[in-house]
Amino acid sequence: MTYDSPVQRNSLNFLEGQKREPMHKEFISWNRSVWFVSLLSLIPAGCLQNRNLDPAFMLLGNPTSITVTELNPPSVGTPPTLTYTTSSFQFVKNIAISAIQPNAAGATSFSISPALPSGLSFDSTTGEITGIPATKQSASSYTITASNSSGSSSASIQIAVDALNAEWESLLKAPNPDISDTSGGFDLDLSGDTLVLGMCGEDSAQTAILHSPFAGLTSAGDDDSASGSGAAYVFRRTGTTWALEAYLKAPNAEANDQFGCAVAISGDTIVVGARAEDGNSGILHSPFTGLTPAGDDDTALSAGAAYVFRRTGTTWALEAYLKAPNIDIGQGDQFGASVSISGDRIAVSAIQERGGLGTIIQAPAPGFSGATDNDSASTAGAVYIFERTGTTWAWDAYIKAPNPENSDLFGGKIQIRGDTLIAGAVGEDSGNTSILNSLGPNLTSAGDDDSLSTSGAVYVFRKTGAAWAFESYLKAPNADNSDQFGVTLDLSDDGNVAVVGAYNEDSAQTTISHSLGPTLTTAGDDDSALASGAVYVFRRTGSLWAFEAYLKSPNIEANDNFGRSVSVYGDMIVVGSIGEDSSSTSILHSPAVLPGPGADDDSVSNSGAAYVFRKLASGWTFQSYLKAPNAEASDAFGILVCIDGDLIAVGAQNDDDGLGTIWNRSTGAPPTPATDNDSVSNSGAVDIFYK
Repeated sequence: MTYDSPVQRNSLNFLEGQKREPMHKEFISWNRSVWFVSLLSLIPAGCLQNRNLDPAFMLLGNPTSITVTELNPPSVGTPPTLTYTTSSFQFVKNIAISAIQPNAAGATSFSISPALPSGLSFDSTTGEITGIPATKQSASSYTITASNSSGSSSASIQIAVDALNAEWESLLKAPNPDISDTSGGFDLDLSGDTLVLGMCGEDSAQTAILHSPFAGLTSAGDDDSASGSGAAYVFRRTGTTWALEAYLKAPNAEANDQFGCAVAISGDTIVVGARAEDGNSGILHSPFTGLTPAGDDDTALSAGAAYVFRRTGTTWALEAYLKAPNIDIGQGDQFGASVSISGDRIAVSAIQERGGLGTIIQAPAPGFSGATDNDSASTAGAVYIFERTGTTWAWDAYIKAPNPENSDLFGGKIQIRGDTLIAGAVGEDSGNTSILNSLGPNLTSAGDDDSLSTSGAVYVFRKTGAAWAFESYLKAPNADNSDQFGVTLDLSDDGNVAVVGAYNEDSAQTTISHSLGPTLTTAGDDDSALASGAVYVFRRTGSLWAFEAYLKSPNIEANDNFGRSVSVYGDMIVVGSIGEDSSSTSILHSPAVLPGPGADDDSVSNSGAAYVFRKLASGWTFQSYLKAPNAEASDAFGILVCIDGDLIAVGAQNDDDGLGTIWNRSTGAPPTPATDNDSVSNSGAVDIFYK
């Protein structure tokens, strides 16, 4: 064992007060470090001996000879090893994870890159990952490095965080709540951070759009001289706080127009239906000459209209006034009963339109008018498509069911996504229980089997090039009288998944079915839970639609009306059940078990609930049970639901709170049955849940 010195080997020269570098760095004979050394002769005063990894000497006195002896000559060092049992981890936001522990040998420290998601912690001593993830993220790669003095080893893992469990965030109220504001119609829609709420029972005679500070927009301060004229409210989320952004009214608002009976939003564009509006004109754009209560032509009673509003910054303005091209004076078509928007395309239904031909008419269609159309099928219903170029809207197509009949109410609920349109017809009477992906003799007014009154149906249409065409006819596999299949529906953003509610379906089943079988037929299902309700999921592959799932709530009971509202986003479906009677004000998430029929507390009649279902590789499964924090009897919580991104909105049509204020969890506790103000009956509210 030798040392190097500028003077000679085995001899080191020091100057008084001079610090020498650690001696093991000068050790050369084995080309490796001396880990433990001992000084066998007397150390001069001021010299330091360090038995750790980094010995250093400093001479403060006279030169002397020192003998250094190696006690434990080490073997050559080995870098640590590092592996993981699995390389991919899936977590749930706001749920504590099971610790991720490395399989490491010989490591003295650990590091990770990049930084972990918010809420997760990394222990640099053990390499363990723990915590509660606070943010959602897609699968992301992380490199963990284990080190010791001889080197390091690395391994990569992937971490994804799903936002599955929705928690209550806000309660939205109109600032001017009045009794029965929601009577006759109540609708909502979500797009990103913006929610639009329609209340067709609102009575203000206001004809201007209002923005902050909303002067006079209170229960006591507004002018309620136009009963049932209707209004729409725009709410916007900043961070986790919701606030009113705009109050929308028709410029020609009049009593009983029912503006707000249907609403839809896509980005910065909102469409609002007014199914009982009486105007007899064509499409109008700015400056909307004559579109006032006194100036419009009200000779087409309840013909209906739709209004398009557009946002610039935080300011909303009317962009267009839409009317059907075939207005029938005196027939009350109710154009605007349901509306939907997808980018620059709007669909509007007229549920009492009387056309009986069962064909699609494509614009421009010269001569197509109320005077020339075929009015042989009373309240058969129709859907109209409009498209925008720049700021100008034009009629594009008139769409009918191929088998229109009296009282079908085709278009009672519609949804458009891209080039795909679905339309429900709750009054359709066919006894068919199969999906038809092509037209044929059995899908005509004369040829279909009308043996199941108001069993209901859903029709799918698709645009290819410039033309719309029929694509599919969807029926419940266990269709029965009065099920009203199609009373609610939704379509996924890609247009390939249709979700359909039948809130009068009677099966007592409490499980989810993913395949057809003898218990999912008209004759074979258990119809012992009248009007319990059900939801059906269909999926398109190419141009062919097929049954995918039959959803029931785990605590289903008679008159729950499960399926009164439905919404789909990605791999999540939300279902409203307005007749659910539980007194619970708590939210429950899987894997917790929801008490089944007879075991739950049904002491608050028709308080309502919403259910969240999630699609796994194995199929659809129950995920969450949502209740209003102020659940009370007859609130009808769940009459409306909408999911977009990480937000879920649930409407309670008969909520009675009269304060007209927004409750935000970020600024205080949620309301409870004991603390909310029940002074304005049936004024309505919307609860927001955030995943």
